[in-house]
Amino acid sequence: MAYKNEKNYLTKNLKSDEWYTPIEVVNYIKTIVDRNKKIICPYDTEKSEFVKAFPNSIHNIRDFLEKDYKYDICITNPPFSLGEQVTRKILSQGKDCIRIIPATAIFSVNFYKFIEEYKFNYKIYSPDKRIYFIDENGNQNRPNFHSIILHISKDFTKNEIIHFKLKDYEEVKDEKMGI
Repeated sequence: MAYKNEKNYLTKNLKSDEWYTPIEVVNYIKTIVDRNKKIICPYDTEKSEFVKAFPNSIHNIRDFLEKDYKYDICITNPPFSLGEQVTRKILSQGKDCIRIIPATAIFSVNFYKFIEEYKFNYKIYSPDKRIYFIDENGNQNRPNFHSIILHISKDFTKNEIIHFKLKDYEEVKDEKMGI
């Protein structure tokens, strides 16, 4: 997808760096989040499915990496190029985090460094199919990698992998229409 070097207004990175999380993934995340916690969705605007799902969240933040905010859990699918910086900030603050990441990231050197440095436990939620991310025009794009939901929490006592069935986009659309 070509964007003629247009910049994203939140990150100032190229727009091709930004892909939105589909409703079916957000709906699943809603089932694993403690709604009593103060939620931050730093890279999301009012149009985001995360903000619609968590309307009391702190969102639409342009300076998340530079400024500290009061929150309990960060739920985010940040622009790809900022993923490591965002995760490092969340973990350094001792906060809980839910991120959507490529499955291969958990086998990376950086992931092991994060575990050693921040001593966290996690749950990995692995969908039964690839997640189709959405561009700013509403077009779905299937990446060439499998994505997972990584949930990091200081409350977890062990690491766990949970497999789940991800509803198809068409199933979610039919449910919305009452079909």
